This record gives sequence, structure tokens and C-alpha cells, in this order.
Amino acid sequence: MVMTQDETLVVTELAYEQVQKTFRLIMRRATALTFLVALAQTFLFWFFGDPMWKWTLAMAAGDVVLYVMVSQGKSYPLFFFGIVGQFASVVVYASVLTTTYGRDFAFHFTLFSTVPIIMVGVRIGTLSKYLISAALLAFTLWLDTTYPSSQNYLLEYRGAVELIRGVNIAMIFLVGGSLVHYYYQASLEARKRLLMTANFDSLTRLVNRRRLNEVAAVAVAQFQRHHRPLSVLLCDIDHFKSINDRFGHHAGDDVLVGVAKVLMDCTRTTDSVARWGGEEFLILLTDTELNGAQVIAERIRRSIAAEPMRSEQTDIKIAMTLGVAQFTEGESFSNVVARADAALYQGKARGRNQVVLAEPPPSAGDGHSTDLARQGAKNQIQGDIAS
Repeated sequence: MVMTQDETLVVTELAYEQVQKTFRLIMRRATALTFLVALAQTFLFWFFGDPMWKWTLAMAAGDVVLYVMVSQGKSYPLFFFGIVGQFASVVVYASVLTTTYGRDFAFHFTLFSTVPIIMVGVRIGTLSKYLISAALLAFTLWLDTTYPSSQNYLLEYRGAVELIRGVNIAMIFLVGGSLVHYYYQASLEARKRLLMTANFDSLTRLVNRRRLNEVAAVAVAQFQRHHRPLSVLLCDIDHFKSINDRFGHHAGDDVLVGVAKVLMDCTRTTDSVARWGGEEFLILLTDTELNGAQVIAERIRRSIAAEPMRSEQTDIKIAMTLGVAQFTEGESFSNVVARADAALYQGKARGRNQVVLAEPPPSAGDGHSTDLARQGAKNQIQGDIAS
């Protein structure tokens, strides 16, 4: 089933929010990793007695400040300046160390660690991402060709060049790999949340109408192919409006959540329970004939009537009316739901708090009988209310 325009807008907005949230988390991770890299370089310079350790230590302290800035989720300007500061610190770090010690130590390769961050940026256009990455590559190659080596006393230490170069390259792979893996995990979590939003009711945590239509399409196809019985229960809380009017909408929400729990407890794991709309619920019963569906409906009705719903310090007594219909050969899902709906309205007209079996599908000669029955029940209910 195709989502409505409103549903599409909601999911799109949520998707964009999740992408922004993921990017913020990645920036926090990247800043923390940059701090660790600077700290490791500080130790190496200190170990070899190079005064550069003071400068790298200052860079590490700056990373702490940048981490605080990118952690401010509610302040976009502060977050933006944190991103710019993080990018600039990596460029300055690579430039200063490469111009000081030459390319042999591979400090300029640390520029590549910024590419994953650029590529997942949410407010950077695709062309801009590639242009910035190309500029970084060109700058790295320029450093590599312009500063081939340096007559620094660190070269006199046996293995110093190999050690620092190996550490730099290893850190590039670790930082890049860590960010990509983190982005992958965050994307999976975001996808799960979006699927929950698209397929489940946010209040009751039951599947929503759109998702149940998808499940029903598969179930009906299996029914038509294998002729396995399939039934539908359409359930409506009696006098729900009066509950909202008397106890408030918060109590009404608590009632809906409580009813959803009862419905799940009274059905099997193979059944599908959905919030159909408002105070209506629809249950798709697999491998269940009409008599079996009636038994389940009665069980639900009795359970609802027997257990008051708790809202804060108030017990709310409720009842439910249910319409029951079984699929027949060649019948569509919408038609069987319409028959269950007509049975539900008949139950409302007869006094509520009952289970009503739907009439068989209309023949070619009386194609409007279901609509007439439903309309007649509606008229009777309206007459009872008016009187």
C-alpha cells in the first residue's frame, strides 16, 4: 500500500532528523578520535625528545574544546563552528608537521581522515562534497611533492621514521574505518526507528492501518492460493467519546493502550492486531473460520468488560463491540472489512457490548445490502442519541 502524502511528509521529516542526529554523533566521534591521535603524537614526540610535543598537546586541548562545541545539539551555530574548527585543526595539523618533518612521516595523509566526514555532511551538496575532497587530494599531493624530506634530528633515531609513519598510517585507517562503521551502525538504527514510525502506531505500539493492509494483501493471496480459512475482527470501544469528555484525553490514551494489551493477550502470535483508526482496532486471524473467530471475539469482549482500565488513580470501566467476518472465495480485503464494519454497527444499534457475525457476501442481485445494513444501523444509533 502506498503511503499518503501526510505519511510521506512525516516519514521524510523524521528521516532528515535522523540523518542530522547521526551526523552530529559522527562529529562527536571524529573529534574524540582526533583528540586521541593528537595525544598519541604528543607521546611520540615527547618520547623522542622533540619539543613539538608541546604544540601537539595544545592541539589535543583544542580538540577538547571542539568536542564540547559539536556536542551542543541545540545550538546549530556553535555546532557549525565546531565542525569548521575540527576541519581546520586537521588541515593545520597536517600542514605544520609535514612542512616541518617532510613527507617521510606521512603526517599529510591524515587529511584523508576528513573525507568520510565530508561525505556524510547533511548540509553539503553532492558536487561540493566531491570538490572539497578533490581539493584535499590536491593539497595532499602538493605537500607530498613539495616537502619530500627534512633533515630533522629525528631521522638519526633508528626506526623513528618507520615508527611514526606506521602510527600515522594506522591511525588514518582506524579513524576512517571507525567512522564508516559507526555511520553504518547509526544508519541501521535510524532505519529501524523509521520502520517503526512508518509501520506502527506511536501510542499503542500496534501495527498501523497502512502496515496491516500490506500484511492482509499477503494473507489474502495465501488464502486464495491454499484455501486456508481467514477471518477479520473489527473492534470498537463503546462510548469512547464520553471517556475523553469525562476523564480527559490522557485517560483516553491510557484506555487505548490498555485495550491494545488485552487484544494482544487474547490473540496468537500468528494473528495481526492493528489500530485501525481512533478507537477502532482490526484483527486479522489466520487459519481461523467464522466460529473460531467468534470464540476469540467473545474472549476479547469478556476480557475488556471484566478488567477496568487504569488511568493514574482512576479505574475506567469500558465495553467493546465487535464485528466478525470470514473471507470467502474471490472476496477482497476491503469487502470483508466492510462486512465486519456492518456487523459492528448492528451490534452498536442493538445495545453495544456484544459480538455480531457478519452477513454472507452479497450476491450479484443485492450488491448494496451491506451498505444498506450499515446505514440502517447508523440511523438507528443516531436516533437513539437524539432521543
